[in-house]
Amino acid sequence: MLNKILRAFTGYKIKNIAVDGFEIKISYVGKFPTTSPLAFLKELKEKISFTPRVNVDSFDFKAHWETRLAKVKHVLPSCSAKFQIDGSTYKISRYVSKEGKTPVSIYEYSENDHTFAFFSRLYDHGIFFYEIKTNLISSMEIRKSKEDSNRYFISNDHYSVILDVFGHSQVFIWNDQEAVNRCLNRVAP
Repeated sequence: MLNKILRAFTGYKIKNIAVDGFEIKISYVGKFPTTSPLAFLKELKEKISFTPRVNVDSFDFKAHWETRLAKVKHVLPSCSAKFQIDGSTYKISRYVSKEGKTPVSIYEYSENDHTFAFFSRLYDHGIFFYEIKTNLISSMEIRKSKEDSNRYFISNDHYSVILDVFGHSQVFIWNDQEAVNRCLNRVAP
């Protein structure tokens, strides 16, 4: 009954599911999301493990972080997944937006209402990735590897970014390494 009342006022449907032993409450508009809310975290753990990190002090990620925060600040997500682990409440929210004319999905990751990471997928067939790759290599920030890499793990004192292409450009950025480590150790041990 409560679900019907909430749906009437907000337009959101609510469904509780179990994924990998976690009870997850999903609020969504439209169709039920088909991707596991934990999938990108598991991918992130693998990418961190298998991608060499490059420290680049002169590259400023703050503008990208602030852009993501601004895009999600006053918009309702198309879906949210909430779950609890070890006294922490995690929330993963998906937003649909545009970068110019290009559609983008933005996933916001938070622990106890503290945003610590964003995952973005630009539906651009890799154009953004190849532009950034060319800029990083040409500015000598990152040396071109012997293999033509489709993934980079870049850090400075405040931010870390995994930039890759899997059909479309993808960016995972975080500003709190401890929160990311805690989440990954809990969700994808």
